[in-house]
Amino acid sequence: MSTYADPALILPGVVGEIELDPQIIGKFGGMFSNIALNAFRIAVNGSLVRFQLQDGVIDDFQDDSGLDVGTVSSGKVIPATYELYNSAASHDVVGTTFGVAKTYVATEAGTLNLSWGAKTNNGSGSYSSYSRIFVNGVGVGTQHTSDSTSYSYFNETITVLEGDVVELQHKNEHSVYTSTVGDFVIGSPQIHIDSVSVEAESQPTNVHVVLLVDDVAISLNEDLLLYITVDDGTTWEPVSLEVSGNYSTTEKIVIGSTVVTGVGTTIKYKIECTDEDFEFYAVGLLWD
Repeated sequence: MSTYADPALILPGVVGEIELDPQIIGKFGGMFSNIALNAFRIAVNGSLVRFQLQDGVIDDFQDDSGLDVGTVSSGKVIPATYELYNSAASHDVVGTTFGVAKTYVATEAGTLNLSWGAKTNNGSGSYSSYSRIFVNGVGVGTQHTSDSTSYSYFNETITVLEGDVVELQHKNEHSVYTSTVGDFVIGSPQIHIDSVSVEAESQPTNVHVVLLVDDVAISLNEDLLLYITVDDGTTWEPVSLEVSGNYSTTEKIVIGSTVVTGVGTTIKYKIECTDEDFEFYAVGLLWD
């Protein structure tokens, strides 16, 4: 069972601490959401950073202390594009045959954003070098041309399956000349927010989530996804989200709950969002 002492939580005939069991929780329905919302108000009014409740944690994004991935600015999160692979080391190739500069094996099916720099080493405007993305040995997208001794930067967006071999290859216009590629980055078009971990006192059975987010249209559970883990990231469990109401004229309340299947007490959350301009103002996790 869980015990809560919240001066902002008022129930008929109850003063001070209340002891909750699953049957009582079911009767009160939105209690977890109300606890989190009151905690949000206290945090904002007191300019409090991320803090723990008994069997819970609240982050109203006053700073970055609660995040592994994501940047806080003016009390909201500016999410970071998640980099799956980043290699700053350059690679040279000689001749007119494509040579493999970098290789990445896709860890899951999905869409990848790729970017890199390429240059020729034999005089700007005189000779060209070529670079291209290959998937499982087959060229995809555009063959990109560079005729400068300074880096030109290129981008490709591709769709892959788990296990696909993604390669950046390049070659030259003439057999005796060389070219260089570098700064190869593979990122996901989704926006990621990853939290730091918090330790529960015992194995959670359920985790309840409350978000304060932009009051703009977005497809929950499609374009906005939230996952929790109780085993420090070994198992990520999806949380089904729904709009619960408005917190202000610019913020709406999104809630969700999940039955825990993982085993552990090290809790984290992560958020994926396809809209890079979507804003997150606060998150609360409560568990029982």
